[in-house]
Amino acid sequence: MHEITYTSRVISLLILTSLLVISSPIFAQDGAEASVQDSMETSAQEKTDAVKDGFAVLSEGPRSDLEIQQVVKRYHKTLIYYYERELKTNPKLEGTIKVRLRIKADGSVSKVTLLENSVGSSKFARSVQKHCLKWQFKRQRSGSHTVELELPFEPPGST
Repeated sequence: MHEITYTSRVISLLILTSLLVISSPIFAQDGAEASVQDSMETSAQEKTDAVKDGFAVLSEGPRSDLEIQQVVKRYHKTLIYYYERELKTNPKLEGTIKVRLRIKADGSVSKVTLLENSVGSSKFARSVQKHCLKWQFKRQRSGSHTVELELPFEPPGST
């Protein structure tokens, strides 16, 4: 009985610590706590950086960051096509669209929520949402996955 209670407490502490690292970059201020905080932030930052290269900001669920990156990169080309088509009617479109995808175990996207649109076109944002609903990930035995993506759009040659 003590082992179960102890294990439950350890798991609770790990979850709490992870949440603190994600939600508050500074939760330890001195000594050993600061060095633990630094090492945890470093490993969390490495994961965030790796995912951010594939446009993800937050990823939660059983799917690997690599799989998310590969699928987003594959479909991003179509989003760029829609963006460049929209640029013809409004050449000043530029910014970021942030969406949250809910991926079912069968690999289909069941829900796309628009979180942010700094591009300046609600029509384009809706087309991004509709397109994301068509994305297909690898089938898994169980478990859904939630991922937030930050999709930057800028005119060709502006980099």
